[in-house]
Amino acid sequence: MEVTLADLLLSNFLKNATVLAGEKGLSKKVTSVTVLDSPDAHQYLRGGEFVVTTAYSILDDEDMQSRVVENLAKNGAAGLGIKLRFFKNKLPERLKKKADEIGFSIISMPDEHAYIDILEFVMLNMVCNLTKEVKRIDEVYKEINKSISSEGLDGVAKILYKWTGLSIVILFEEEAYSYPAFTLPTKFSKRHEKWSPKYSKYNTAGSVNCYGWEINGETSLEWLATEIMLDNSSEGYILMFKDKEDFNKTDCIILDYAASACSMEIQRIKSLKDVKRKYKNEFLLRLMNGEYSFKDAFYQASQLDFSISQDNLIVAVLDSNNIMEHNFSIERIDNLITRVFGKNAIYGMYNNDLVILFSNYINRTDFPINKFYDELENIFGKTPYYLGIGRLINFSSVQKSYEEAKKAIKIGSLINIAPKLFHFSSLGFYRLLNLPEVNDEIRLFYNEYLIPLVEYDRNNNADLIETLSIYISCGYNYRETAKCLYVHPNTVRYRVSTIERLTQLDLKSADDRLNMQIALKIMPFITNT
Repeated sequence: MEVTLADLLLSNFLKNATVLAGEKGLSKKVTSVTVLDSPDAHQYLRGGEFVVTTAYSILDDEDMQSRVVENLAKNGAAGLGIKLRFFKNKLPERLKKKADEIGFSIISMPDEHAYIDILEFVMLNMVCNLTKEVKRIDEVYKEINKSISSEGLDGVAKILYKWTGLSIVILFEEEAYSYPAFTLPTKFSKRHEKWSPKYSKYNTAGSVNCYGWEINGETSLEWLATEIMLDNSSEGYILMFKDKEDFNKTDCIILDYAASACSMEIQRIKSLKDVKRKYKNEFLLRLMNGEYSFKDAFYQASQLDFSISQDNLIVAVLDSNNIMEHNFSIERIDNLITRVFGKNAIYGMYNNDLVILFSNYINRTDFPINKFYDELENIFGKTPYYLGIGRLINFSSVQKSYEEAKKAIKIGSLINIAPKLFHFSSLGFYRLLNLPEVNDEIRLFYNEYLIPLVEYDRNNNADLIETLSIYISCGYNYRETAKCLYVHPNTVRYRVSTIERLTQLDLKSADDRLNMQIALKIMPFITNT
């Protein structure tokens, strides 16, 4: 699309032209032709002009000649075409020296060419180059469209590489589609806001911008990036990494189009996911309601890329106030489940809960639930979320495992376990009670053992409940308890004796110790309900 002075000199039209000075400037782009008929013509330049002149108006003033050349260069002229007949066919030495010094090309123009001939020649070259470039870009567009229909986002990366020769990475959701195989540096952030903008003359080309990544003050990576938008929402980025050659305007045009093509492909992907999510939800709903035989469930699951087994099933419930409020979370959770568990998990909404059914996990060591829980933080951030896990069951007991997962969340959230990942099988004593519901007998039990201490603490600004809890967790050891409370052991002894006096218990008795531990365990359910 661009024509340089060097390109023009290769033509037959200028075969008799000679570079008189400023050879370093021959790579400058020519956008138009203008005539210099007065020394102040530079004021009217827009940049990229090939200026032609007889220089008659400055024939006898060497200072003016140098100033004119300097002003033309400063105002972005591509070069100067001069007819030498008034200079006795020789460029003044001072003018040549100035042009060489500033890298501004001066070219002798054959006398037989009128100004209108030169104008037509340059414009014709620009149109020819533009036509070639448009045809080339049109070919790229066609190949992108063809490739995306058969190979998706991977196909786009391949075609971009084919036509630019530069490494391509397409970021969408948690995936990076690259061609050729390109591994982003370990510390490279996929988050756009972490990238450092770099100046580039192409920063204004549509939505394409230039970025850099520095190590020890030096740029180690430089890339063009354009955002993939869908319904005014950012879905990802296409990155084109710089090699030995600099980027050019065509790279930006192609990149901009590729983003539009990727947007359509992403819309297709998301539509398919929505349909698949609907079928998964329906499958899970019918499964939880006991509407499937195992044979039917196995067939339906296989259609949804879920490998269900007759035994070794686990149900989990993910609870957060924001799950239903933010659709983006559902998509990201979907991607995370697929990435961590593959075909061994399926999820859907059931009774307003996000329920996940896991299959083929025999024991906890093979079950990557901790990894899943940790990565949920990237989705929810500071929003509280809880994950309840039912016990390992067979196909006919999925409803039971679901109820256990729900109960694990209810109990775990009240007793303040950290992290908020609750296995029903790890709740121990709490599984024996119908918690979190509190019946009259549980409340009476709590009142009998702990109310005297609660009232004493409230009336005397004391810490008997805290002391008792730490005393038990320290194995009824005065010195260890004192260390935890940052007090003297005698202070602990005094507090323990006060506890025994108020409750009429003997904390050396195994039965009294057990009853007091139970009272402390049920305390959160009394005070938080």
